[in-house]
Amino acid sequence: MSKPLVWMSWLIFCCLFLLSINELIEDKTMTTEVWSYLLLMPLTLAFALSSRPFWLQKNMVDNISSDMDEDIKEGDKEAPDPEDIGFDIPIM
Repeated sequence: MSKPLVWMSWLIFCCLFLLSINELIEDKTMTTEVWSYLLLMPLTLAFALSSRPFWLQKNMVDNISSDMDEDIKEGDKEAPDPEDIGFDIPIM
């Protein structure tokens, strides 16, 4: 499924690039149409460069939940007293 998405994204990226160049040559100035083509190009480029998008990964939810469990286990530790470490308490 990701291969057609990558090819389609490259095709759309190239079309947007050619359309922006074409409009720039025809109008001889930067118009809002040219800017809109240029601003859409990074989105298509991101899809084109992602060979394995995050929404197609099946085990990503499992990895996230296991990371959260580890953070909870590590969070049970108590923080040390700042005076013991060497920090001064400011007096105002």
